[in-house]
Amino acid sequence: MEYLKDCTVLDRKETTYDKPVYIPPVVESVEYDRENMKKIMILQNTKHLYKDKDEGKITIKEYSHSVITREKHKLQLEHKELMNLEKEDLLNSIESEILDLNLDDFKTKESIMKFGCENGKSNGEKRKRMVILQKHLQEKQRSLERENLLKNVAEENKEDRLRKQEGKKTMKRYERMNLRVVYPRHRITTEEISTYQY
Repeated sequence: MEYLKDCTVLDRKETTYDKPVYIPPVVESVEYDRENMKKIMILQNTKHLYKDKDEGKITIKEYSHSVITREKHKLQLEHKELMNLEKEDLLNSIESEILDLNLDDFKTKESIMKFGCENGKSNGEKRKRMVILQKHLQEKQRSLERENLLKNVAEENKEDRLRKQEGKKTMKRYERMNLRVVYPRHRITTEEISTYQY
């Protein structure tokens, strides 16, 4: 197995368990060296050891003890892992960029498309930028709704009473919901992204 080729034991201790069961290796940490296409993993392995016990004509395995080792493995970094790291870096950079924005400037479809498309990158990255921005906008919308729900309902009831007194029609439920939406969710298609002019 590849991970056994370059392995260093950092620590080794023995212990016993009342009921030994299989414990899969635990990854403690992973460090990536992208330039040299290497990764260093520190694993904790638990191995149960058994000894032979004679009982008449048969020999059975009897649990003896367990050995817990911390091992350092140097592995080749696969191309797929490198691509995943680059994708994670991209998503983190978009997230940090959005955290510095004033979300009140992004209530229209045009402003969201401008943020997504004016970076000169691929259509896939443009879409990711818009999706992550809209996710943040929807989270802010939900927090506003939670904060203002009781206040909105009280105000709407008061408005309904005033409308009835004035002989006007009361508002329908969907009309009320539309008034509560501060950050609407916009549908943006792939065609709109690819044909966007800035």
